[in-house]
Amino acid sequence: MTREKIKPFYYKDLMGGAIINSKICDKIINYYKKNKHLAQEGIINYGNKSNIIDKKIKESKEIIFDYKKFFSLFPEYGKVLNEAFSHYKRKYPFVNENYWFNIQGSIKIQHYKKNQGFKTWHAENTGVGDGAKRILVFLTYLNDVKDGGTIFHHQDVTTPAKKGLTLIWPAGWTHIHKGQISKTKEKYIVTGWYYFLT
Repeated sequence: MTREKIKPFYYKDLMGGAIINSKICDKIINYYKKNKHLAQEGIINYGNKSNIIDKKIKESKEIIFDYKKFFSLFPEYGKVLNEAFSHYKRKYPFVNENYWFNIQGSIKIQHYKKNQGFKTWHAENTGVGDGAKRILVFLTYLNDVKDGGTIFHHQDVTTPAKKGLTLIWPAGWTHIHKGQISKTKEKYIVTGWYYFLT
């Protein structure tokens, strides 16, 4: 496989994006569908609580991987994510002043049926557990969902659920967001985090 060239683009306020190859998205969705038995109810870290299930806040199914396992299954995703992150750092070079951070922890394939999603405002760095070490988030929409994007409160932006769209943004309270709940179509995403290393 030749190295894929991706074209970056940017939303407001430290939000970067790029489109990855749709074949990578299809491969990840197909893996999920073949391994539904591994999926669990979506968990959240919310307020001062860790790894809880509350369908009033978030309703989904997800397969959770150690990041090394995920990239061993989908090495082509890791390559294009690295390229997207390189573009992000060129656009926002001050991120390089944050030493010793990288992708760590878990990466999730999440599946939302119609009328499901992360329904409340939240940030990815909550100050709880390992989440307190998160510096950046990445998310890839694996399928097109016309009414299923992500709403960012302070940026007044709704990013579209466009197949292959990969977003990177700061994990803190400045970028609180919630899902745009689709009434028409199911949605698949991949999400994970860059952590401060200790």
